[in-house]
Amino acid sequence: MAAKKKQKLERFVVLGSSQFAVAALEALREQGSTPELLVNRRVVDPETGARTRRSPAARWARRHDIPRLVPEDHKRDGWVDKVLETAPDMVLALGWHSALPAQLLEAPPLGCIGLHASALPKYRGANPVRACLAGGESSTGVTLYRIEGSEWDGPILANESLDIGGDETYGELLPRISEVGGQMAVELVKRFSAGRKFTEKKQDVGRTTKTARLGRRHRKPPWWMKSDKVYDRLRAYSPEPGLECFIRGMRLEILRGKPMEWMRPTFGDTGTYLGLRTGRIAVLCDESTVFGIERIRRVGEESVSASRFAREYDLKVGSYFV
Repeated sequence: MAAKKKQKLERFVVLGSSQFAVAALEALREQGSTPELLVNRRVVDPETGARTRRSPAARWARRHDIPRLVPEDHKRDGWVDKVLETAPDMVLALGWHSALPAQLLEAPPLGCIGLHASALPKYRGANPVRACLAGGESSTGVTLYRIEGSEWDGPILANESLDIGGDETYGELLPRISEVGGQMAVELVKRFSAGRKFTEKKQDVGRTTKTARLGRRHRKPPWWMKSDKVYDRLRAYSPEPGLECFIRGMRLEILRGKPMEWMRPTFGDTGTYLGLRTGRIAVLCDESTVFGIERIRRVGEESVSASRFAREYDLKVGSYFV
């Protein structure tokens, strides 16, 4: 779908709820651009587990007196009328991760533009940063694209690449990605405000990968894989909430650990506790690789070192983490 002709951007609406969206909104505000309206979605409060209207972006909008809207059901079209009442020249979706109604896609003269925290078409979907780390990728990116059809379809306007450190965690990577996203949002508004365009490029659909909406089951340590894959999964959930598992009926969260490459045990099934090694809880993984837990906690309690946990709960060699 080609953008309708309009000389300059004057008014825009933002769709976004996450910290990734906040970084872009703050970057725009600092250079003098604020949306006419911010549309949020309900999010899960990490402390209570309840759904709340107070997303990071909603809190940002309240601080800066930006009108905001939280649809009861963003899949229904009723909220779109309120967006269109602001007569936006452009709608900017910041990590929105939901299909936009046709009525909204067709209305803004400059179209609907998405900003996604991956190198599209790789890692389409929600949670692209966690999924990228869990997938063991060595690089990622941020993509600016015109939304056409589904929420991640459409030509690419710009993309930026980022290398991922071998030990980099979600808590370390997200701020870097968010900063780049903010810079790209500013460039978008500057260009459209000056009546300039981007050179658009089709997405290579042959390289498309799709991420799932990550839930509790994705936090299970994949002991059935090699230890480096367990480490990648842990990096995706670090520093919080870590990986969740059980031993002797205790529900645990693994917060820190690394592969123990020097160990090559010859007995046991995956998930077997092999004992304490260099202060770490050694757990057997696929192909006789070993993952060493360094810091752990029972859910709801303070974290402790692996060696302290093993002593306090008298872990027995041969018991299983599941």
